[in-house]
Amino acid sequence: MIKEKISKEKTELINKKNRLKADFAEAKQDTRLFAILFIEFALSMAVVLSIYLYLDPETNLVPFPLNIISFAFLMILMYFVFNKTKEFREERKLR
Repeated sequence: MIKEKISKEKTELINKKNRLKADFAEAKQDTRLFAILFIEFALSMAVVLSIYLYLDPETNLVPFPLNIISFAFLMILMYFVFNKTKEFREERKLR
């Protein structure tokens, strides 16, 4: 019984490892994947920094009415950049 569990877990780990290798090989062929990961990371960091710099009252760099306007402008700009990647994200879901 224990040997069966061990062999089953070993088989599952080998299958996971093979799937990861195949996914990585596919990602190496499609350079857009690395670009989209970088874009998503940059956008998430921009959101965090925007919230911190524009909405945190202790580190607010811009006076009151302009900070909300500039924050909204940055969020809209990031939405449009993220929206440009929609085609690629849908293509990745279909695979």
